[in-house]
Amino acid sequence: MLVFSLSPTLASAQDPKLVESIEVRITNVDVIVTDRSGKPVTGLTKDDFTIYENKRQQPITNFYEMRAQPENAGPAAATTSESANPPVAEPLSDSRQRRFLLFVDNYSIHPHDRNRVLEALEKFVGTHMQPGDSATLVSWNRALKVDVPMTRDKDVIRRGVSAMKAAVSGGPSMIVAKEQLKSRCNDLFDQAKARRIPMGMAYGQSLSMIRSYADELVAVEKGTIESMRLVLAGMAGLEGKKVMVFTGAHLPERPGIDLFQWLDMTYAQYMRNQAPAMLSEGSERSQVLKLEALARKANAEGVAIYTIDTASAEGGAIAADSREAGDVSEQFADFTNTAMALQALARVTGGMALSATRNFDVAFETVASDLSSYYSLGYRSDARTGSERAIAVKTRNPAYRVRSRQTYVAKSNEDEMNDRVIANVYGSGIHGEVPVSMEVGSPVRDNDEYLVPLKIHFDSKLTLIPDGADLAGGFNVLVVVGSSAGALSKVSRIPQPVRIPKEKEAWFRANPILFNVSIKMRPGENLLSVGVVDQISNSSGFTRASVVVP
Repeated sequence: MLVFSLSPTLASAQDPKLVESIEVRITNVDVIVTDRSGKPVTGLTKDDFTIYENKRQQPITNFYEMRAQPENAGPAAATTSESANPPVAEPLSDSRQRRFLLFVDNYSIHPHDRNRVLEALEKFVGTHMQPGDSATLVSWNRALKVDVPMTRDKDVIRRGVSAMKAAVSGGPSMIVAKEQLKSRCNDLFDQAKARRIPMGMAYGQSLSMIRSYADELVAVEKGTIESMRLVLAGMAGLEGKKVMVFTGAHLPERPGIDLFQWLDMTYAQYMRNQAPAMLSEGSERSQVLKLEALARKANAEGVAIYTIDTASAEGGAIAADSREAGDVSEQFADFTNTAMALQALARVTGGMALSATRNFDVAFETVASDLSSYYSLGYRSDARTGSERAIAVKTRNPAYRVRSRQTYVAKSNEDEMNDRVIANVYGSGIHGEVPVSMEVGSPVRDNDEYLVPLKIHFDSKLTLIPDGADLAGGFNVLVVVGSSAGALSKVSRIPQPVRIPKEKEAWFRANPILFNVSIKMRPGENLLSVGVVDQISNSSGFTRASVVVP
């Protein structure tokens, strides 16, 4: 056995470059085509499409269609031909499987709606997850929780949704806090109308309280957006049709804008010379840039975002006995504020935004229908690594409506391998060509953290090239640690050169490789992902383990 060791902690170094490589990139873009009535258009060929990168038309090199099958006929079929014959169902490769990220914003969904939303989600999983599909279930309630790691077992996902229903009770603090705040503001307004305090004082104190509430909302929404960004990172290394389904009632472009509008309307006839708070306060707390960055992240990882807004323009489950005439406008402002953000996320990533519905079964059915028929187009890109490129797809028939992601980011082989080892943290079904196994030793305390020894085994099938009297090559070991709350460490990349005399090659091939390393972990349950990458051929293998540190 060939043994390489690195201890006591992870190191980061530049990979030694044994050969210069040219990266040939195929950019894949999933495209949904519908007619004016919203019905999927099937049977198109690659000649029916044109695709543009930064406004330059690109030749389409890869093409296939996923077409919906009759009920109980199995998974959607794929065809790469351009004939008019119906596609024949066949086992789907990794590149054609569907990967669902089911994100439930438990913090914002009203308690009157929550069980109906979760029941509709449970039904969606049971009815529409097909053989070969995989999904992960995550929730947000002022903290991110990975309820179910990526799995192909839809019964496991359904049990996760059931557990989510059982685990939450009572009203979300966001809604409770808002109603309590309005009650305090109304008390001040009543005192001012009764001339017990000046009207300007009541307005000023109410404005101060609403500002504090809006600032707290900014912090909450920042956490929501960051959590969505984190879980999107776990989808990056996967192939196939990747979809995030976001379900929630609050992801505003301008947090608190509805309450500032409500305050303006409440005091409009009493303080006519007061500048509207809605204009200055709303723009000051804008989340537009963060939401745009989230959309770019989704596009970079090839994930389409579908959003189901569980609020309604009429106020939905919000109490209808409020005494303020301005409540209708406030509720509409609150609804449109979130609806615009969700629509933008869906539009830019090629997904769909569903809002203003109380029938959540229909909302999830609409998502399922939209994902049953689509086209995948591929083209060779010469984009510089790290650059963001604009994408536009058109059809020969201008009457058709086309949806696809609008940008993508060119990634290097190194970035793509980092993505794959991150995706492997949560059991995302990452496969490789190199069988890799791992033994985890007992943690050893090191101040506030622990050193955990690892023994990583893999076959000695490295690509070696002649270098004088020797054969030279090497491998990289990639390690990342995550948690059930979605937190991730940086990817540590450990390069290991290999050099042997030419006459020793048979001996080298006959012995497996053992790589020893110790890594630092914090107390609690840690999710460990390890990848091994051949430095020359880029062939890879992955393994993972759950490590509980006392």
